[in-house]
Amino acid sequence: MKNQIQQYLTLVRFDKPIGRILLAWPCLWGIAHSAHTCGAPLSACLMYAVLLTVGAFLMSGIGCIVNDMADRNIDHHVARTKARPLAAGTLNLKQASFCAVFLAMLAFIVFSLIPETAQLYALAGAMLLFIYPFMKRITYYPQVVLGLAFNTGVLVGYACLSGPPTSAVWYMYGCGVFWTSAYDTIYAFQDRADDERIGVKSTAIRFKRHPRVMVGMCYAIGFIFVCLCKGGIGLAAIIYAGFAAYTLARWHPNDAQSCGMHFRAHAYAGCFGLF
Repeated sequence: MKNQIQQYLTLVRFDKPIGRILLAWPCLWGIAHSAHTCGAPLSACLMYAVLLTVGAFLMSGIGCIVNDMADRNIDHHVARTKARPLAAGTLNLKQASFCAVFLAMLAFIVFSLIPETAQLYALAGAMLLFIYPFMKRITYYPQVVLGLAFNTGVLVGYACLSGPPTSAVWYMYGCGVFWTSAYDTIYAFQDRADDERIGVKSTAIRFKRHPRVMVGMCYAIGFIFVCLCKGGIGLAAIIYAGFAAYTLARWHPNDAQSCGMHFRAHAYAGCFGLF
């Protein structure tokens, strides 16, 4: 029984919270922007911050399950993922589906507690999150799809407190899309050789000869968007630019350990969107 529970926890990446943090940040950016520009009450901001963070953690777990179900015949060919429960056969599809449904029921409780406008953006984000695992079979840019999915949290967070997103909120969403594309490209370089061998696609493969060009362009476009959102080069833009420059200088694309370390660092640097 204990081992079975451990397998479920591994399935939802309970021991690897970085993905959950990265999914939660955009929600908090949207809430912070509402507080800064619309004067949303602190009590409401804190309530929705807790609610959407819980929702992000649940949706991240569901996303991991959907991803592993889609990739169960691929993951066992990749050194980093071959021990995942579905790839290793320690859990089956029925068990994984049960776990996903259970998490979805909990996520629906969170969903029911947010305003209708926010619900629409949350549904759009969920749909994108579910199709993302299949994009690596179709396009070299699945990282962009992930960016579109992850950052709907900006729209959800703002809509919870202030209604339909303004142009500035959409600029922050754009920043998030390119920020996510950058860090997920860094992440994808861990598996580039295995992915290329088995025939799946990623920006890491598309730009394998010029990795810093791809990541640097994503950071640069994201920087423009954050400046547009904040109305100039403020603290958010300075933190963003400093972290991007540091990452580009220190990241070694052909070193899996370096890729993992710099990917994880984005979970801490994501605070830039609060300022």
